Amino acid sequence: MKSRVWLCLMVSMTCANASDSRLSVPLIDQGTGTLYVEGKVGKLEPVRFLVDTGSSYSTINQDLLDQLKQQGEIEFLRSQAGNLADGTRISVPLYRLRQLRIGDSCTINDIEVAVFPNNRRVILGLNVLGRLNPFAVSLHPPQLTLVGCDLLRKNVSTPPGKPSLAVVPE
Repeated sequence: MKSRVWLCLMVSMTCANASDSRLSVPLIDQGTGTLYVEGKVGKLEPVRFLVDTGSSYSTINQDLLDQLKQQGEIEFLRSQAGNLADGTRISVPLYRLRQLRIGDSCTINDIEVAVFPNNRRVILGLNVLGRLNPFAVSLHPPQLTLVGCDLLRKNVSTPPGKPSLAVVPE
């Protein structure tokens, strides 16, 4: 009996800690049935990511790849066979991106991104969303709720290894 109470208490504490680090980021509904979120790729200008839970990988376009190469923010990993939505099988180059930001405060380091030929969209896929699990998409209001972000601290001096949640946006 006592062990059951302790287990419930431990689960409750874990859930409470996870909810403390949740971050909600506004989604942009362009009226086309797709949702976008503002973010950054490396140190480049802000971009809009298409939020795509059907995409295994996050993607960038050739223009972003060229800029990231110039800044030394990306490295080639390998080519991988992939399937397009229409079933076409292609070889896709995968790169390791040093940093990707979602919204103003959620950064993800060292992620793999794909570069599809002739692709203009920048996609936020499951390889990134899975690292921020659990995540939720809500439509009213449109927002993406994330857990597991490395929150950027503005004007806060925190020793390494001692994260602070003092500036979590409301």
